[in-house]
Amino acid sequence: MPDALIGLATGIIRFKGVNQKDYRQVQELFCAFQQLPFRYISELPVGVGFMAFLKVSDPALCNRVIKVIFRPTATWAGGETMRVG
Repeated sequence: MPDALIGLATGIIRFKGVNQKDYRQVQELFCAFQQLPFRYISELPVGVGFMAFLKVSDPALCNRVIKVIFRPTATWAGGETMRVG
């Protein structure tokens, strides 16, 4: 991702990654991820990620990394449930 794009983001959801250099870039430009080691990113299973946002409705969640699980059944397009894979 370009540095300028990361710098403009109010939130990032980071899924499994295998490139530590790319993750280091996210850590440098988005401070919420600075305390989350790369090993947590590299070991994530499919459908699980870490998210952090700078602007949220609850100030207690601002700039805080939270582990989230995305279910494939949550996608609804035109009345049909879509499955990836």
